[in-house]
Amino acid sequence: MSGAVEKAGILIVGAGIFGLAAAWALSQRGHRPLVVDRVGPGAGASGGPLGALTPFSPERWSEKKALQLEALTAAEGFWQEIAAASGQDPGYGRIGRLIPLRSAEERARAETRAADALRHWAGTAAWKLRDETGPIEPTAAPFGVVHETLSGRVDPKRAMAALAAGLETRDVEIRTGWQAERIGPEVAEFDRGPIAAETIVIAAGAATDTLIGPLAGAPSWPGVAGEAARLDADLAGTPLIAAPGLYIVPHADGTVAVGATKERAGDDAPDLDALLAAAGDLLPTLRTAPVLERWRGVRPRGRWPDPVIGRLPRAPRIVVATGGYGIGFGLAPRIGEAVADLVEGRIPALPPRFALGAHLPAEADGAPT
Repeated sequence: MSGAVEKAGILIVGAGIFGLAAAWALSQRGHRPLVVDRVGPGAGASGGPLGALTPFSPERWSEKKALQLEALTAAEGFWQEIAAASGQDPGYGRIGRLIPLRSAEERARAETRAADALRHWAGTAAWKLRDETGPIEPTAAPFGVVHETLSGRVDPKRAMAALAAGLETRDVEIRTGWQAERIGPEVAEFDRGPIAAETIVIAAGAATDTLIGPLAGAPSWPGVAGEAARLDADLAGTPLIAAPGLYIVPHADGTVAVGATKERAGDDAPDLDALLAAAGDLLPTLRTAPVLERWRGVRPRGRWPDPVIGRLPRAPRIVVATGGYGIGFGLAPRIGEAVADLVEGRIPALPPRFALGAHLPAEADGAPT
């Protein structure tokens, strides 16, 4: 390793959706962060095929659900701006979602949620019950479907490429092929040399806990492995379809993403072939669709299934942004702004469970007991 120490104002370690969304927000405020990644934009969990931007169910309203509503309604403008800057299509579309109802109990819960959506979504989207199942096999939805209009999708690989290209137009460097080895309070060490920065943003996905371990009480955030697939099936005009443990996401390029399995210790998770079979039960046209891609990755997750955003108590120059766990693309417009606030010395308005301290071991400085 070279003895010379490179210097940067703001260093972002990780070019996944949180890292690049933060770089985008910072660039809008006149900053020029340096982004460094082991492989490149979207090489980890952000490069999976799904790209579903779906809201939580509207009952038991919370700060987290309110923030997600803000982010999903901001998504169109966010991705349009990136498309305009980059000249590339991120594959965004607010296509809505269909949820099959398989029992009278599910139908009753959906009716209650329709009232909750009317109250909490405040006219930004609809949650309607329909007896007609649309493209869904009627036997898979014997009690009709929910059609909600808030959900959207991006094509993750295209979206990450567009975001990277948009940042390039703003003179933000994304440096690839740099493996982070150790993060100190003021210096990040890579296999190609050290970089000192006034602020270091660690957005390294499932590797984040390892990088911040010595400075954060050695948190254990192992992430959640899973699989998804991309099929050759043109479902233009079809909403996203969601069933328990299954998403079917039509993309604008004539492909369909199916996923995703979740593999955690003690879980009896379905394999990808079982998930594809379940997708075929919902949409028979998918039964014979060729599989173009099988993807496997590790989605970052903190101590709780909530994002992890905040400054390290023992190293206040370091900001952590990880834990998207399936909702990273949906929250990206707001997470990027929150990280930019932290870099500029402001406290972002985030739900308490997003706070870094909520995810740290109890013995770590600043962590709750």
